[in-house]
Amino acid sequence: MSYPTYPAGCLLARGELKCGPFCGILYTKQRIRRIPDIPRKLLGSSSLIREGTEIKTAHHISALGLLLCISLLALPVAGFGGPVNGLEPRSDGSSGSRLLYRVNCGGDTLTDIHGVTYSPDRAWNEGMGYGYMEGAATLTWHTIGGTYDERAYLTARHNFFRYRFAAPNDQYLVTLEMVDYESHAVGQNAFDIWIQATQVQTGLDIFDRVERDYVLKYRYLTTVTDGLLSVTGVQWPLSQISTIEVRSAEPDFEAPEMPVIEQVVNSFGCVLLNWYDNTEEDLKGYRVYRRQLPSGSWGQINTELSLVSRYLDFNADPDLVYQYRVAAVDVYNNVSNYTAVVEAHPLHHEETLLPLFQVTIDPADYALLTAYPDSELYVPAIVAVNDTIYSDAEIRYRGNVIRKLIKKSFKVKFSSVHPFRGEARKINLTAEFPDKTLLREEEAYQMFRDTGVPAPDTEPIHLVINNYNVGTYLMVEHPDEHFLENHNLEDSTLIYKCYDRLALLPDSAAYKEMYTKETFEDIESWGDIISLIEMLNTTPSAAVYDSLIRVFDVENFVNYYSNQILQGGFDWIWKNYFVVRDMTTDRWQIWPWDLDLSFGIQALFDTTWTATTSPIRGASPTFNVLAYRMMEVGAIRNAHLCNMQYRMETIFADNAMAGKFQDAHDRILFDTERDWRKFGWESNRWFYDGVDELSDFVEARNAYLETAIPSFMIHQDLVINELMAANLTTLQDEYGEYDDWIELYNSTDETIYLSGYYLTDDLTVPYAWAFPDTFIEPYGHFIVWADEDMWQGPVHANFKLGRNGEGIALHRMGAAVESVDLVFFGPQGDDISWGRSTDGSCPFDYFAEPTPGEENFPISSTPAATTGIDPSLRAWPNPASGPGHISLSLSREALVSVAIYDISGRRVRGLHRGSLAAGITQWVWDGRDDSGRAVAGGIYWVKAWTPETSLVQKIVRLR
Repeated sequence: MSYPTYPAGCLLARGELKCGPFCGILYTKQRIRRIPDIPRKLLGSSSLIREGTEIKTAHHISALGLLLCISLLALPVAGFGGPVNGLEPRSDGSSGSRLLYRVNCGGDTLTDIHGVTYSPDRAWNEGMGYGYMEGAATLTWHTIGGTYDERAYLTARHNFFRYRFAAPNDQYLVTLEMVDYESHAVGQNAFDIWIQATQVQTGLDIFDRVERDYVLKYRYLTTVTDGLLSVTGVQWPLSQISTIEVRSAEPDFEAPEMPVIEQVVNSFGCVLLNWYDNTEEDLKGYRVYRRQLPSGSWGQINTELSLVSRYLDFNADPDLVYQYRVAAVDVYNNVSNYTAVVEAHPLHHEETLLPLFQVTIDPADYALLTAYPDSELYVPAIVAVNDTIYSDAEIRYRGNVIRKLIKKSFKVKFSSVHPFRGEARKINLTAEFPDKTLLREEEAYQMFRDTGVPAPDTEPIHLVINNYNVGTYLMVEHPDEHFLENHNLEDSTLIYKCYDRLALLPDSAAYKEMYTKETFEDIESWGDIISLIEMLNTTPSAAVYDSLIRVFDVENFVNYYSNQILQGGFDWIWKNYFVVRDMTTDRWQIWPWDLDLSFGIQALFDTTWTATTSPIRGASPTFNVLAYRMMEVGAIRNAHLCNMQYRMETIFADNAMAGKFQDAHDRILFDTERDWRKFGWESNRWFYDGVDELSDFVEARNAYLETAIPSFMIHQDLVINELMAANLTTLQDEYGEYDDWIELYNSTDETIYLSGYYLTDDLTVPYAWAFPDTFIEPYGHFIVWADEDMWQGPVHANFKLGRNGEGIALHRMGAAVESVDLVFFGPQGDDISWGRSTDGSCPFDYFAEPTPGEENFPISSTPAATTGIDPSLRAWPNPASGPGHISLSLSREALVSVAIYDISGRRVRGLHRGSLAAGITQWVWDGRDDSGRAVAGGIYWVKAWTPETSLVQKIVRLR
């Protein structure tokens, strides 16, 4: 199994020291070590539990038994060490036999987490007593199923001819463990196995038994009459072995312990039975029995025994109900009692709770795919998505690493006359196998979309190929010309997929290889991206800002980079992103791609995450050159850091992200529990832990960044402190007009003269408006009216602010444009300002009570409830994904209007209009507008008006 399995009496519960009858293993939180058997009378009784189960009942262990457990734990592992002169005393607490050899085929000496020691693989040498004859040692990086400790199965000997063991004439038990990480389909590798003169396997196809990367065990009884024991593999075409164990046989008449079924799963197209491993050293395998309800007779349904403690019943009818039971059999044909009877039936694929994606491929074409998994070969396919059929599609494998694994990713291509959902020519079906949570990539893409960075749409699906449940997949939109149309982007955009870090390359051929086109493939020139890369690598530091603002969308980069840093993204530092050029405006952007290494994971199959990576990670000439040059500019760096701080309090807040993870988990829960090809295979423990794992990362990431970000800030003497793009009633200029305004703040104790400074809302026009010959006093504020009415006075700029959001830059003139400050803001509501939480400092936030020309004070999005009679408005939880609660406290009866508005000032939902009694009145907002439609995730405002005052409270609504 892919998690620890415990015989009856073995307990591991949150670090408690427990032991039970015939346990043979003593578990503590720190280590796990094998110990000899302990007589039952010395130990109390206890029951079998799953790993991580909370123990709520007492398990009695006698004092003598506990002392014996503790004293045995103190024994050195070496006391039960490897073979001595080819022989080894009994080491693992099993009764009735001696271990002679346990070999890590293809590998070195290894002691696993249970204290079981494997001897190193070596060529046959009579003096050493064991060894192989012919074959090659191989090593894999794949993760291995069917075991809790995969290390012994990461090596193997391929095409071995024979293993020999010196052994006194006697009877022996031989255990062979095998993993196939070469085949991609049934029939690609098979071999015969002989032990001594007996053929024990004919045409063994491991893939046919358990598929790829899964442990398969066999145990055989044999007799030695000439002092040598031989295990022979006859390839056709590939023999492979991972471990061999030889121990003396002691025939007995004792039945194996009864197996215990852990779970029975009504999966799609099959029933999955999963039981705990039996630990008897002479166990041969398991028999699985089934009968049809209500009155069918029992019959054995597995014709070949194996030590795999699961069974997939593909022959059950989804329209019938069955009962199952399992019995264990040892090599002496002793049979255990049956397990308790369990009831199950397969599901029809149509019972999925996700979009059903059914692919039909001609078997010959599918065999061609599996024969050449690394090729870019498309084969014809019929694709049915729910009730829509695409009869002229094509499919191939996609990705790099994932092609080597059992659960592969696919690219599907549709015809131009029958595009997918009437829009797309290509889509990607991502296996998500390396991500044990199955949540990272979808939530990462969603975060980019939520923050205005063009990113593919995603959707979890249930994938079926030739009526076989391939599992839960993530459908990812392919960025091409159809992507541009779907996202309302300019159709003249040239998309480059990047496999390098924007560093200089030796020639044009190298650029063409590392930067492939997803649009305008017929344009043979790569001159534009080569020019961009040369600019990034050769521009002097003093001029890099001037160059960047003329060719690159800096706001896009800040949003992209902040997301990658918050998520702890990794791949993008070197590869796996898009740089895109709008050929009409000649402006570049960066878009995300392949986000499986997000939320702290640094490499595929990592079981830990890292939350303490730098707030400007990747900004180095040896890493991503674009990030390096952007972070050289103090104003861009500060804009990025301020942007992250704001998101840490809103979209990336601990509770906001936890809600998103939980929603995504719940959406795929039903299907993923039934996916036996995901990370963990039949075990769901990794998946079940996913929400907590990702939520813990976000919490740790925010805690680290909150402390780290200030040290990365570049001090700025003069900053853009506050602004308003929808001034209806807040502040009048000298002509009595309510115009847009921008506030500057002098953060120093010296007067700053503004001659030579410029403001702009268009970075391609860096000197749009020049300040007059004036100054700002120390720690003073200065208001500029952005109204295009320069005739009204010297502090009226020649541009207006866009209430839908844009960027404002403060520049100085030099040999090249000098950046002083840079602020980006989103959509503005009426009389809501955007400003620094405190003067000169980050983060920025929305101000329901603007402070033009005055000191900024921090505001809270979740004020404490008021217990007195003073008027107060409260909203909780905040952020909210489910029902949100809103309360208004009044000291006396009054006429009141309470409504919810979006960020642009549009009324979304009315809550009350009319008289309201004194005291506290509460409303529940279900996230819907006045017409009953669910609103999008984002920032909203609840506003309450009375004849005397108005109250405003910000609400962050999760999708």
